[in-house]
Amino acid sequence: MRRLALLGFLLAAACASPADMAKDELGSSPCAKQAAKKCEKQLAGSDRQACLKRETYLCEQLENTKE
Repeated sequence: MRRLALLGFLLAAACASPADMAKDELGSSPCAKQAAKKCEKQLAGSDRQACLKRETYLCEQLENTKE
């Protein structure tokens, strides 16, 4: 039983956080980088994830209207 608990703990510690996975999903576009700078300083956890998606989307929409 202890081995199973230890294995579970190690797997949980090795996994990336949801915020890190959100950054990977958004890619490395200029908008994603700008969003990361803005959101990482202010927020943590799921709030950061939502902020990254929102700010990237808004930036991309702004870029599309300029064209």
